[in-house]
Amino acid sequence: MKLSACLAVIPRRAFVLFGVCSALFFLLAADVRYHGVISRMDRPISQMLHERGAAKMLFLRCATELGDGGVVERFAWALAGLLILIRRWHYLPMLFLAVLLGERLNVRMQVFFGRSRPHFEDVPAMTHPGFPSGHVAGAVLVYGFLIVLAVNELRNQSLKIFSVSFAILCILLVGVTRIGLLAHYPTDVLGSFCWCTAWLMGCYYGNIVAFRWSKANAEPWGSAQGVGH
Repeated sequence: MKLSACLAVIPRRAFVLFGVCSALFFLLAADVRYHGVISRMDRPISQMLHERGAAKMLFLRCATELGDGGVVERFAWALAGLLILIRRWHYLPMLFLAVLLGERLNVRMQVFFGRSRPHFEDVPAMTHPGFPSGHVAGAVLVYGFLIVLAVNELRNQSLKIFSVSFAILCILLVGVTRIGLLAHYPTDVLGSFCWCTAWLMGCYYGNIVAFRWSKANAEPWGSAQGVGH
């Protein structure tokens, strides 16, 4: 089967959303890199939140742990075990590429951009670069994968709505907490939302295309090997 035929399974709206998210990320990245108009609004927002004492809120400190690297990795392995248990093997490549590789790519981007975090005298300083946010990246990737799984595999409509709503809430909570705790600027969070959404979609549809292409070519390949012997 030709690869073009496999690519035909990707909806046009998916291409559009992928393009929009990618374009927004590159726009934000360029703005952050060269201190543009958008990133100049970050400091006043962080200053306002600092004056209101948002960083001291216990709720924000607890909710932000939903995007912690250790939590995300353990959740990813739990999802892998679930997929093996229910025999949905074809999701495994997407899971490892999207979540585990995605988190590592985010770390590389943080080093590349080297953006400093919000700094206030009464707030513990974090020295690791902040753009794009690692907590938000982990949340979008792992809970976004949960959304993909729920939409495609759950037949009970109520359970599907609950699972998707829960995952979206977790993603939004992590984003809000990272800004509220003064761990990141708003553009750090938006950058992660954009690039991780595009990455997750690319992994999802890339996995479908690879699965269908390999499945369609498995029999001809086996026949060719048989002839050779």
